[in-house]
Amino acid sequence: MTKHEDGATLNGVALSELLAGVFALSDRRLWLCKNTPNCPKCGEHWQMQLVDWAATPAYWKCRKCKHKFRFEPANSVLTGAAKDTTGNGTA
Repeated sequence: MTKHEDGATLNGVALSELLAGVFALSDRRLWLCKNTPNCPKCGEHWQMQLVDWAATPAYWKCRKCKHKFRFEPANSVLTGAAKDTTGNGTA
């Protein structure tokens, strides 16, 4: 592994900023996986796939009934509030 000097950059972006962004996305993914919603169509909990965690609200897919929806759990790392785009009125 290469040792970088303080203030090193990659394509004009400080490496410390890049690493902070990578760690923030990693923390968001872990947080979302720990707060997996139930499928609004079939109610399944254990077969939920987190498709896109970089987007807000997160994009989910049920492996049981193939339903796709966007949902952001309450107390989100990025938004601080629940967002429900399933249309069923629950957050």
